[in-house]
Amino acid sequence: MSVFPKTLFNERITIQIDSFFTEMKNYYRKRGWYWPTVSKGDGFWSNKDFVVQIKSKYSDGAYKIIEYQLNNLPSYYKKPKSINDLQAISFSHVIVIQLPREYPANLNKVKLMARTPFYHPRISYGIMSKSNIRGICYVVKGELDRILNDLPFFLLLKKDRIRPPRYYKGEDYGLNRDAMVWYQNNLEAITTFLDKLWEAKHKKVEKQKTEEKKRNIVILDDE
Repeated sequence: MSVFPKTLFNERITIQIDSFFTEMKNYYRKRGWYWPTVSKGDGFWSNKDFVVQIKSKYSDGAYKIIEYQLNNLPSYYKKPKSINDLQAISFSHVIVIQLPREYPANLNKVKLMARTPFYHPRISYGIMSKSNIRGICYVVKGELDRILNDLPFFLLLKKDRIRPPRYYKGEDYGLNRDAMVWYQNNLEAITTFLDKLWEAKHKKVEKQKTEEKKRNIVILDDE
């Protein structure tokens, strides 16, 4: 099978990562949230909520492993004692995405793995392996920008991302049956709780502007 030359391959990935940050910025605006400035470097994109890094390349220099860190986003990292058990919530997560060299062909060969623990119906649970990696049961339905945009809502346990078998005919119980049963029995309460926690982590645009003005006034007064 023919593959894209390294330069075109990497440019395609770069464009898609840029697109992800643009699309997420638009989502934040729709919710009225302040969007943190994005810093860019060689194979590195970052703001306080999302960090995307190229971690390794194929022998010809084409991008292979992408590390995706999500911050200020709630998801369960261990089995909770109750739905609103804050001790079971983590706000920082790392997902590893491995691209096949023939990408964007064979999207079914894109692999997702978790570097941080989760109590999630479609992520394996238990003692971390020696490689500090957990499997993720995730159906890739598009290229990298689609994956990056989709994963926040996958971790927030949105119903259409988890596709629990009680509501989606033909779906399975994922990699953590216990979590899937718990999720199905408490779906609405879980998704509402996580979304409220996510909302609480993000300042509204007007509040942010007011705080920035106050800081500017303090600086002028000090001078």
